[in-house]
Parts: sequence; structure tokens; C-alpha cells
Amino acid sequence: MFSPILINYQLTIYDEEYSQDEDRWITIGLDETVIFRVVVHTFKESISPPI
Repeated sequence: MFSPILINYQLTIYDEEYSQDEDRWITIGLDETVIFRVVVHTFKESISPPI
């Protein structure tokens, strides 16, 4: 089970090399059990339907 990364022990950087089609970030850090984690993430744009 994935556990969240502790905020005091993380680093997030923008991934310029692989961000041609979408913005991508890499977060590295320690979780609460002191296991080293690497997470690569993007943000999905959602278009709201007209009201």
C-alpha cells in the first residue's frame, strides 16, 4: 500500500526532458516508515460542462 511522503523530507522538480506533451513533475522523498519513494505525476485538465 502506498503511503504519503512526509512534507519535511521531499523534493519536487519539474521534468523538462519529458514534458513536451504534458507538464510532468518528479517528487522524491521519505515516507513515514523511512522508505525512499519516487513519484512522477501530472495534472489532468478537466473541462466543466456548460451550466
